[in-house]
Amino acid sequence: SFDRGDGGCDRCCVVRDGWEGFLIALSNPKIALFFAALFSQFVQADAPLATHLLIAATAAVIDAAWYVTVVVILAHAASAFRLQGGAIWVQRGFGVLLMALALVMFQSVFT
Repeated sequence: SFDRGDGGCDRCCVVRDGWEGFLIALSNPKIALFFAALFSQFVQADAPLATHLLIAATAAVIDAAWYVTVVVILAHAASAFRLQGGAIWVQRGFGVLLMALALVMFQSVFT
């Protein structure tokens, strides 16, 4: 919905799509569970509210930065076409990366 056909952006659609993406990310319980599991290791239950808010803000900034990076890369048609052509290699690369991460975690648990 970014492209009006003349190469320009429709501001209304960009804002609407941005809010829609934000609400999807905010309402996704998997994201909340992931961050709760990740940060529960570092935050004490009796930590002050400011500490909790700082950690939540850090997670939000990192998440937002990732989404902005993806949008900027994919906003250019040439990048999107190159990624579509190499999608199988991107998927395989991430698969190998996740398998390696799982092996490292598995080894650290049992050694």
